[in-house]
Amino acid sequence: MRVIDLFDRGAMLAPDAPCLKDDERTISYREARKATHAIARALNRLGIGPGDRVAVITPNDAWGYVACLGLGRAEAVWVPLNPRSTF
Repeated sequence: MRVIDLFDRGAMLAPDAPCLKDDERTISYREARKATHAIARALNRLGIGPGDRVAVITPNDAWGYVACLGLGRAEAVWVPLNPRSTF
């Protein structure tokens, strides 16, 4: 079972429940699910698909995690980057 499958189960059981929260916002499962589908479609249009590696650099916020879930929905591999890295 993939992480996105677990996420979809939560979205199915309680679509309007809070899914992710940071200092500025709360995102419901419904909002997050819709965004992950949009991200996956955009990645697919760019030719990114199963097994492709995609780097993500984002502040530690809710939408950054939604982006990572969108990668999972596209079956791409998340490559986390740290903005403080010097390489």
